[in-house]
Amino acid sequence: MLATLRASGFPPAYAATLVALLVLGGYWDARHRRLPNILSLAVLLVGVAAQALTHGAAAVGVGLVCSGIVMLSLWTFWARGGIGGGDVKFAAAAAAWLTFERLLVYALAAALAGGLVAFATYAASAPETRERIRANLLGSFLFRSLPTVEADRPGRVSVPYGIGIAAGLVAALWLEVWP
Repeated sequence: MLATLRASGFPPAYAATLVALLVLGGYWDARHRRLPNILSLAVLLVGVAAQALTHGAAAVGVGLVCSGIVMLSLWTFWARGGIGGGDVKFAAAAAAWLTFERLLVYALAAALAGGLVAFATYAASAPETRERIRANLLGSFLFRSLPTVEADRPGRVSVPYGIGIAAGLVAALWLEVWP
């Protein structure tokens, strides 16, 4: 089966704690359009503890390297204003729960889920804002560049990417996406 549940390797108490933190992060981001540093720190610390207690010290190192890879990968997008700093920290903290084998699944699943959330916020934006977004994306495609970000324009609904990050981590930990 293409998407069967698999064991994450973490005991249910750790998994429940993670899910609670991810739900809180998604809710907080949707409601306030920001992710508090304390929440990202909690995801990171609980992830490091879960890795250490479940898989040992080597897994902690792997998880922290995965966090660093995510941080470096998103840095350019943050520097250009395409993603918030809270999103970068939350995504990097979530990666501490991963292995190298699951990192690509996480990135792809978070991108897909984030794209769905972005489409929903696009649909919720005012018609003239959607027109500006379409023109911006077309220009980016034609000139092979990242789109410009119009922060806090009237009628614009920002993307709570924490939801996509949370969904991506859940997919990476618990879904088997290929045989």
